[in-house]
Amino acid sequence: YPRHSHGFKVDAQTDCHWCVSCVTVCCLTGCLPAGMLTLGALSHGCSDDMAEYLPGLLPILLSSVQGQRGGQAATTHGEGALVFPPEVRCISCWVLGRYSDYWFTEGGAEEEYAPHAPKEINIDTQKSIIQTLMTSMVDSVPRLQAASCSALTAVFDSVAASESDFQEDPAAISILDACLADMVAQFHHAFGMFGVKNSLILCDTVGTLCDAIAPNSL
Repeated sequence: YPRHSHGFKVDAQTDCHWCVSCVTVCCLTGCLPAGMLTLGALSHGCSDDMAEYLPGLLPILLSSVQGQRGGQAATTHGEGALVFPPEVRCISCWVLGRYSDYWFTEGGAEEEYAPHAPKEINIDTQKSIIQTLMTSMVDSVPRLQAASCSALTAVFDSVAASESDFQEDPAAISILDACLADMVAQFHHAFGMFGVKNSLILCDTVGTLCDAIAPNSL
């Protein structure tokens, strides 16, 4: 992609379109780690141009975190083996965390991802992201546990960043209220299976949730 080598320069939106096209091809043709790392890197500095493409990329991200392709757990090397190894699933968690502002912070989305930011945040989309991360958090792979906790912390941070909006409109944090019972149950399960290192990471995640949730919900 000769942006400068022949003496011409295209606009940032065209750059972003080419990058997303390449990332999508990577994600769909077996080069998922490279595609996901590039997608995460684009989250800072290209956020407003990336917003147009995020809804279409979200299903790829969620299925990658789950270790699935096409919504179904597939096999590669032997029965029961997942298409995506833990390393790819961890990277996908990281990418979800990098774009948490777009999905969970309406005010932040309007400023950082304009003009393509959603006018209304889709609650079902938010639930699917949280539920996917909560499920991967109790996976048997320690590094995936840690990556899921870190992504959840980013999500809760994004919610907490809209604290002023929550005070004006309590419905703005209904997503955390709706998922709170399930999250508490998963956290309880996770503390029982985590080692010392991941338990410390989980403590930070729980603390961030407490900052983001409505006091009367606790």
